[in-house]
Amino acid sequence: MVKHLPYFTLKTPPKTTALLKQEFADFIVKEDLGYEMSGEGEFVAVKIRKTDCNTLFVGEKLAKFAGISERNMGYAGLKDRHGITEQWFCLQMPGKETPDFSQFQLEGVEILEVTRHNRKIRTGSLQGNDFEILLRGAKESDELNERLNFVAKYGFPNYFTEQRFGRVGHNLTQAIRWAKGEIKVKDRKKRSFYLSAARSEIFNLVVAERIEQNVADQVLRDDIVQLNGSHSWFKADENEDLVVLQQRLNEQDILLTAPLIGEENLSASAVENKAVSHVEFKKVKSEAELQQALAENNKSLVMIDLYADWCVACKEFEKETFSDPSVQKAFGDMLLLQVDMTKNSEENRALMTKYKVLGLPTILFFNRDGKEIEGSRVNGFMPPVEFLQWIEKISKA
Repeated sequence: MVKHLPYFTLKTPPKTTALLKQEFADFIVKEDLGYEMSGEGEFVAVKIRKTDCNTLFVGEKLAKFAGISERNMGYAGLKDRHGITEQWFCLQMPGKETPDFSQFQLEGVEILEVTRHNRKIRTGSLQGNDFEILLRGAKESDELNERLNFVAKYGFPNYFTEQRFGRVGHNLTQAIRWAKGEIKVKDRKKRSFYLSAARSEIFNLVVAERIEQNVADQVLRDDIVQLNGSHSWFKADENEDLVVLQQRLNEQDILLTAPLIGEENLSASAVENKAVSHVEFKKVKSEAELQQALAENNKSLVMIDLYADWCVACKEFEKETFSDPSVQKAFGDMLLLQVDMTKNSEENRALMTKYKVLGLPTILFFNRDGKEIEGSRVNGFMPPVEFLQWIEKISKA
């Protein structure tokens, strides 16, 4: 996951603090499907109110009570466990009587309404959710009022948060392992969770990149914009007047969107491409692993990036230089190695001593024979153009 999503409001972290979800009643969610139940059909529709309960767990219990497979149970979306939430479930029961849900008992769950419906309630098929959130311990200040006024006027970035990624980002980690072929995922629900986490991460990366580039409130060429109050959208292609679209955005007639990757093939904008572009480094932890990688190398040039999570210039390299398309192209015939120096472990210190590394970031360049190229080191940040010139100089040495 993106560890530190950028702030849209005033570009800085807020000074005011408050406590969230201290009690279940501090976080109330009411689902709005955007349509009424038909009152007839093969699906039993059950509206529930749950407290401190997982959506999937409740759905499984409802299906078991009705005597049907979990596959024949549906809902529009997952709702927070740590709160009080209301939502609909549907149970496919063609030709069967509606169960007596007054006999259904599950701690934390209250049955609000039972009816029939002629269609399955599918994931994502809802108008939205209404939230009532109580923050405790907040103190009024000029800075807080300034932020609230900013949000009221401009809104806020609709990031996906921990709920979508699972505990400590487990779903996203598994999605990456699945994509790399490290694991096989046969369970349909797990596949859905992992795909959702991956799509959400891309969404967050694009939103974060727009904020970093100060274009979170601008219509860019090839943006997908949505008509306010509807699901209709169109592309800001060469046939659209960006000046007119910007005026419509300012008037909130249209809204900006970020991608949720799906089956439809749409070309990405420049901002979207930059947000998801990345370089694959092979991780090495010790001198032994480094020497093995050098011995197995068949590339003309080897680059070794020594970085740490606390290193600001290291992050600049990753964000500005390594993500540049021209730099990535230059990496094509290079073996890219990376050493994480964050923990300052014994192995870290041994590497720093052997190669006389005085600070981070430090980038080392080795030739095909596994020997460091004299005068090739990079100490400190280099922007893309300067870094490209440096690589070209080394390649000719």
